[in-house]
Amino acid sequence: MMFIVLTNQLKQVKFLEKMQRNQFNFFWDEVNPLTGQNKDRATVDGSVDNHPQSSIAATGFGLAACVVGADRGFKSKQEIEARVVTTLSFIKNNMTNMHGFYYHFVDMNTGEQVWDCEISSIDTALLMVGVLTARSYFSTNQQIQALATDLYDAVDWPWMLNNRDVFSMGFQNGKFLDARWDEYSELMMIILLALGSKTHPVPLSTWEAFARPIYTYGNETFHIN
Repeated sequence: MMFIVLTNQLKQVKFLEKMQRNQFNFFWDEVNPLTGQNKDRATVDGSVDNHPQSSIAATGFGLAACVVGADRGFKSKQEIEARVVTTLSFIKNNMTNMHGFYYHFVDMNTGEQVWDCEISSIDTALLMVGVLTARSYFSTNQQIQALATDLYDAVDWPWMLNNRDVFSMGFQNGKFLDARWDEYSELMMIILLALGSKTHPVPLSTWEAFARPIYTYGNETFHIN
C-alpha cells in the first residue's frame, strides 16, 4: 500500500514538473528575443504561428516565468538574466506609454500599439508584478534593479483614478473608459502596487473604495474583507 502511495506521489511530482517546464517553455519560446515581448497566445497543434501580437500582461507573466526558470535550472541564470535585461530595456526605451501605463496589445517586434486597444490599468499592473518579481529575485544584477525600479516609479497611479475613488479600466481615444475597477476581483493588485509606490502613491482610502459582495455557494457563505 505504501509503495502505491509513493508511486502516485512521484507521478504527481513528475506531472507538475513537466507542466512547469512546459509553461516556462511557452514564455521562453513564444517571444521576440530581441525585444523580450511575449505573444498573447500561440497554437498548440504544432502548426506554424506567425502572428506578432503581444500583450503586456503576457510579458509580465514571462518575467515571472524567467524567475521560475532560473530557480529551477531550466536555462542558465546568465542567459535568463540577459533576457530580463532585454525585456526591461525595450519596455523603457521603445514602448509608448502614458503616465507610465502601457497599451494592452503591442506588436512584439516593434512595441507599437495594435488593434486600437486601450492603455490598460490591469494589464500594466500585471506587467509591473512581473517587473517587481524579477527585481526581487535578481537582486545582485544592477541593470535589472535600475530598470525595474525606473519602470515601477514611472507609473502615475493617481492619474488612472481620474479624480475618482476607484481606478478606470483604461484610457482610449483621448478619454478614460467608463468601466471602473469597483468590485472585488483582480483589481487588488492595482491598489497594492499603487499604495506601495514611492513616487505616485494613492490614498489609503482607495483600499476601502471597492465593493465586497457576499458570495454563497452551497452551504458556504463568503465575506470579502
